[in-house]
Amino acid sequence: MTHAQNRRNDRGSALLVALVLTIILTSLVGGFIMMLNTSMSASNRAARMQVSMQLAEAGIDKAVAMLRSDIAYAGERDTPLGEGAFSVEVVRLETDRRVRVVSTASLAPNGAHVTRIEADISLTPLGPRIVAWKEGGQ
Repeated sequence: MTHAQNRRNDRGSALLVALVLTIILTSLVGGFIMMLNTSMSASNRAARMQVSMQLAEAGIDKAVAMLRSDIAYAGERDTPLGEGAFSVEVVRLETDRRVRVVSTASLAPNGAHVTRIEADISLTPLGPRIVAWKEGGQ
C-alpha cells in the first residue's frame, strides 16, 4: 500500500468514527429529552391534583362556615374558585346533630382532575366540628 492509500483509509475511518459518535450523542440527547418530558408531565399532573385537592377542601370549609350560621344549609353546585369549581352536598345522617359533607372539585376548562372529600361533621352547641375525613378520587 502506498502512502496515499493509507491516508484515504484514515479519512474513511475518521468519517465512520464521527458518524458513530453522532448517532450515540443523538440517542443520548433524545433519551434525555424524553426523560425530561415525562418528568415535567408528572410534575404538572401532581400540581393540578394538588390544586384540585385545595378546591375540594375549600368546599368543606365553606360548608362548615355555612352550617355555623344556617343549620339547614344543603350545599351548592359548581361554585367557581380560582382555576376550577367545587360542589358541596350536605347529607343528614342518623341524627339531626350529624351531617356528612361531600365536596367534589374539578379544574377548568374540561373538568379534569376531579377530587372528592367526605367529612362527617357533628353539629355541637359550640358550632360544627369535623369528626371524620376521607379523601379520594372520584
